[in-house]
Amino acid sequence: MYQSKPLAASAFKEARLELGMLYVIASIAAAHLLSMHWLLAMLVAPFLMLVVIGGLALFVQVLWMLVLGLEKIGTSVGFRKSPLA
Repeated sequence: MYQSKPLAASAFKEARLELGMLYVIASIAAAHLLSMHWLLAMLVAPFLMLVVIGGLALFVQVLWMLVLGLEKIGTSVGFRKSPLA
């Protein structure tokens, strides 16, 4: 009948596949956009991945701080209370 399947094994498999594809894309981007030899691009790709993911996380954090700041300004002016706090 219906067999439950573990989610963790498939999630780790999917995460490994996604990281592998990100590595391939970062290697190709480093080779073409930065005009590197393909061997050097494969060495630089993990650092490029960390920089891009860190930059994206920083961008999301800055946007969230902007939203919270606008919410505090709105609360101090007298607008309705926000569900964010």
